[in-house]
Amino acid sequence: MRVQKIESELDRVGWRVMNLPEFCARYKIGRSKAYQEIKAKRLKAHKCGDRTIITDNDAEEWLHSLPVFGENAQKARARRKRVS
Repeated sequence: MRVQKIESELDRVGWRVMNLPEFCARYKIGRSKAYQEIKAKRLKAHKCGDRTIITDNDAEEWLHSLPVFGENAQKARARRKRVS
């Protein structure tokens, strides 16, 4: 009951939240990886009783902080071309 009250209050102020299984399903990562990201403080999470909840804003911030695939390889190739 308390969790529903807190979630309805968050909705009222415009925060959208998801629990950890919802986050993992939406972003296609496993639960262990999600907890690793939380422990490393790359993903911000909140506790509500026994539940771990993540706001949409925090999830999107985490997503945008991830490195772009292939970006380092492209930079390395560009450096090699400049040196040659």
